[in-house]
Amino acid sequence: MFPIPGTPPVIAVTRSDDTPLTLRLNQRLTAEVLQIATDHVVLGVDGVPVVARLTASDQARALADRRTAQFIVRGFADQTPVLQLVDHAATGPPPSPTSQPDLLPGLLKQAGLPGDTATLNLARALLDHGLPVTPALIAELGEALGQLSAWTATDAQRAAGLKAAGLPVTPGALSLLASAPSELGEPLARLQTRLQSLPTDTLPKDLAGLVRDGLAVLTKLRLNWSAGPDQITEQLRALVEILGQPIERQLAQAAPPPSSDNLLTLARLRAELAQISAGQPQLEAVVKDLDQFLDAARLAQFRNVAPNPTPGEGHWFRLDVPVGLPNDPTAHLRVAYRPGQEGDVLDAAHTRLVLQLDLDDDHALEIDLSVADRQIGAWITATDETLRAGAEAELPHLEAGLEQLGYHLKSASCRVGQPAPPTPGSASAGSPRASPHHVNLEA
Repeated sequence: MFPIPGTPPVIAVTRSDDTPLTLRLNQRLTAEVLQIATDHVVLGVDGVPVVARLTASDQARALADRRTAQFIVRGFADQTPVLQLVDHAATGPPPSPTSQPDLLPGLLKQAGLPGDTATLNLARALLDHGLPVTPALIAELGEALGQLSAWTATDAQRAAGLKAAGLPVTPGALSLLASAPSELGEPLARLQTRLQSLPTDTLPKDLAGLVRDGLAVLTKLRLNWSAGPDQITEQLRALVEILGQPIERQLAQAAPPPSSDNLLTLARLRAELAQISAGQPQLEAVVKDLDQFLDAARLAQFRNVAPNPTPGEGHWFRLDVPVGLPNDPTAHLRVAYRPGQEGDVLDAAHTRLVLQLDLDDDHALEIDLSVADRQIGAWITATDETLRAGAEAELPHLEAGLEQLGYHLKSASCRVGQPAPPTPGSASAGSPRASPHHVNLEA
């Protein structure tokens, strides 16, 4: 067993780098499921193995097919944390939708709230996202939604999703979620094709130069996988620099950006084309595609606003990467931070990398790598036996490749199942749909 020193209601576990991991009563945490026994489980919390007891034995069975789960610290027994699986916070199976009475009108009446359709939609949205139904939250969401020309139950869900994610609930954010594409790859490819087809020799000289600058920016946003590792590294660095700088921030700076390799170049191109596009279908189409791409980039940047408060699963940084493959997929790079005394930090000694790919509509593969002090555990999930067998046959090549990078594959398993949805909460930020290509990096 892993020793856990300290006294309730706070205990601390020492990491390999001697920094403490503290568990507090009623703390909500996300942990990796390492081992399951009858009376205890071994979890990975921020890369630290922790032995814990569960509040009920049936929770162990519920963890059998899960690699990660959320828990609440309910107490401590003999210096061992006692955890409750979040999914089992309420005892007994939930009633079926057909038999479950609608309790919302009564709840609203008890809270002193009206039972009109708008309030019911807001209350349902709050409950769907695990938020309490209070007059203050109903008023906050209703105020933001009321500034839209008209809003629906879907808009209420988006507003509640923003609140649950700790993001600002504003009319602008709601409009962006409703209109912006959820992926960067497709609008980027469409815009690049459209700009390449423009007859620049018929445009004013300055505008033609701006078109070329815009194409240069778009080229740097699509990875060339035929290049070598060093070149791909440089491409990723340039991509992060471009997508990581919001247009609003660049406009707020006193001095103009030293380079034209930024989203501000595309915004300027859009403004120039809009002035001369009236009555010219080709230019109007370019302006529309520029709007679509810039909105998709703004949505990706908006999701990275520091949450307040930080959700139970922690603070994540997300970067959408158009990978430059057929069908223009977008990979999602997600980095989890843990709070520290000097702000959010990354613990590079304990890292988790999840790569999820939809091969087609019916077949998917997920590779989940957990890294601790250059030792790696691999969990591979395939949607059918053929994929599972193929993945298992590739394990020796994976092990050899990791050894070349200085890592040791300590354990590996392949199973048939459904890949877990990306975590945490792309839907909680109002994403219209999940991407078929996900790369989650948790540190």
